[in-house]
Amino acid sequence: MAFLSAEKLRDRRSSIPELILRARQKGVVSAVTPVSRTSAYRFLLRQGISAARVQQAAERDSRRFAYPHRLQMVLADGKHFRAGASRLKRVALFFIDDATRLGLSVCVAPSEDTGVFLKSFHALVCQYGFPDTVFVDNGPGFISEATLGVFARLDLPLIHGTAAYPEGHGKIERFNQTAKAAVLRQLAGRPEIDPSCESLTLRLTHYLREVYNHLPHESLAGNTPWERFRSDEKPFRWPEDRARLDEKFSVHLKRRVSPDHIVDIGDLAYEIPRGHAGRHVVLEQKLLDDRVFFIDRGRAIELFPVDLARNARERRGSDQKTILESQDPAPPGAAELAFNKSFAPVVDADGGFLDPVTRKGRPSR
Repeated sequence: MAFLSAEKLRDRRSSIPELILRARQKGVVSAVTPVSRTSAYRFLLRQGISAARVQQAAERDSRRFAYPHRLQMVLADGKHFRAGASRLKRVALFFIDDATRLGLSVCVAPSEDTGVFLKSFHALVCQYGFPDTVFVDNGPGFISEATLGVFARLDLPLIHGTAAYPEGHGKIERFNQTAKAAVLRQLAGRPEIDPSCESLTLRLTHYLREVYNHLPHESLAGNTPWERFRSDEKPFRWPEDRARLDEKFSVHLKRRVSPDHIVDIGDLAYEIPRGHAGRHVVLEQKLLDDRVFFIDRGRAIELFPVDLARNARERRGSDQKTILESQDPAPPGAAELAFNKSFAPVVDADGGFLDPVTRKGRPSR
């Protein structure tokens, strides 16, 4: 017991089975003497020595940071809530400026996905210009292949916060708590609240622009986010060409065509022209308007979701190969040649008899 106490205090990370093995190796107990691990555990507890496994915090650089100028970093996060009398599930995607705490924009959708995030970010760029950096968590809309491809084409850094580390998302998480207490929790269970995404987006946009952005903020020395954002002299970085900007919000996908000429993109099935069953094809998806194009030998053919009801009414094509017949008569075949040879006429075109051997006309006498 003295050995257990002294050794555990000297090496906190050692386990009880390890301590028993050390006691046997040092001759404190013999190799055949039974030692109960449960008794050893209870003895250490009675001595006030913790026998639990020592949990060591992960080593990370957890220093606080803050950018000095507007749009040097934009924070984005989705906050789930319920709205309307039926308490429908909704998610509000907020964009917050790190330096000024200004609520830049918000978009409400049924779920947090890639399309919602990229369309909202496109609208933000058109309104405020390009940010220097975007900070997000590891939500499904932030880590998708389409999101990474768009930000790579825009040449913008997209930083994903460490999972299971809420301290790294402190500013946006604190804003989510403020928004929940001020407006989000009041939307559930009320019949006068329209639960449509458009109506909720208008309501939350009004909250950001007319209420939150004009409240004094403690971290801004009592200034409002709008005052700090407006007084910042950092110039905006606008896109040079709107058409080129829209073109970058697209992604190329590789899909395999099913035997019934269908390709799946997300939850939608698109019908592709016949003749490509079983092949791998390249598709281009326009993320701003959800249009899908099939790239075929350099041509872009727009695809549409399959219309099952129309396919049920339309007449099916024949699987038998049809041979197009020429307008010109076919030459005589072998059977016709043999028939003509056996039943050839006995007179020529002039009415004279033919030679029975050569089948040529005899000279007239």
